[in-house]
Amino acid sequence: MGDFIRFLAELQLDYYERRQQRLRELGYKAVTVTTAWKAGGPAASAGNLWTDDAMDAIDRHNYFGGGAGGHNITTGSVSNDTHMNKAGRGILSSGFWQVEDRPFIMTEWTQKPPNQWKAEISPLLAFYGMGLQGWDAILPLRRFPCVYGQRLARDEVLCYLHSALHRPVPGFGLRHL
Repeated sequence: MGDFIRFLAELQLDYYERRQQRLRELGYKAVTVTTAWKAGGPAASAGNLWTDDAMDAIDRHNYFGGGAGGHNITTGSVSNDTHMNKAGRGILSSGFWQVEDRPFIMTEWTQKPPNQWKAEISPLLAFYGMGLQGWDAILPLRRFPCVYGQRLARDEVLCYLHSALHRPVPGFGLRHL
């Protein structure tokens, strides 16, 4: 299994290095990222991070909790849990993806609905991520959960709260990229 992961990681690294070189040849000067996609499960985590180091910044996504509807509220089972009851889970696991010489950004994050702990996510990102861990940017997953297809959701209060709790504090989402 290790040889297969190494083969795929080397192939992916080569692709990212060629893309980075081509972007620079074209005159692109902004920060580049590979992808926040992680493939291969825990066994391939280090390989994914190694290949993501080929460009300027490390980008990741992290979602936590919620119910059977994923990012939407629907009937079914619910994971009504907090990030704080077990070390290294949820948003608190994101620091493992940082690389010493690269800015770290999280371009999608959320505490999926329904969850009584939804309000904890923004302060955790501010104090833990940007404060203690020194992350460089956080950008919330912006969805419009009040609209399913072309009809409004039945409970607009829940939808409003879901959106309101994910609005970052003005000027708080970026550091020194």
